[in-house]
Amino acid sequence: MICKKIDVFGLLILLFHLIGMLGLSSNNLSSIFLDLVPLNLLLTFLYCYKFSPLNVHYKISGFIFTFGFLVEVVGVKTGLLFGEYSYGYPLGLKFLNVPLIIGINWLILAICSYGLISYFITYFFPKVILASIFMVLIDILIEPVAINLGFWSWDLIDIPIKNYFMWFIVSFIINYALASSQMKINPRMSTYVLISQLIFFTYLNFAL
Repeated sequence: MICKKIDVFGLLILLFHLIGMLGLSSNNLSSIFLDLVPLNLLLTFLYCYKFSPLNVHYKISGFIFTFGFLVEVVGVKTGLLFGEYSYGYPLGLKFLNVPLIIGINWLILAICSYGLISYFITYFFPKVILASIFMVLIDILIEPVAINLGFWSWDLIDIPIKNYFMWFIVSFIINYALASSQMKINPRMSTYVLISQLIFFTYLNFAL
């Protein structure tokens, strides 16, 4: 029964991403769908919350949200971590110049990447390293779309290479914490979210 519910809601998450990518690539509808981006992330988080033990492992969940958010605050304020960048309006309400939904985004990407990788890899450090590399690859896919849509912008024309290096470091710390907590994350849920995001950003990389 639980698998059927995962599939139903997972297909809805996929559908929301498909509709969103078509709307964002439309000249007439893009401004409307930009305003819905935080809502889509929130719905994705609720799906993850429903079908993973985030409520049981609330301490590690709170850590990932807080750590991811604070790293971004330091990054925006100093430019020392990722490079000089700033967030635009589409990601919604900001605190200390960082959208609050960014903490949610780190949490979504982390638990889903870790959930998928840990299904295939059981050894501690290989699991942590591969999940972290996977998160960096996702960021490489996200960056051009995020810049084109105004999610954030870089002061330099080219994205600094240290952005990806720091993404790995932050991802490694988060995945290490996840592995240490021994949280069991449903790989089916992880797959729906990651496929949705991979299709979403791959399409928009070509469409924008």
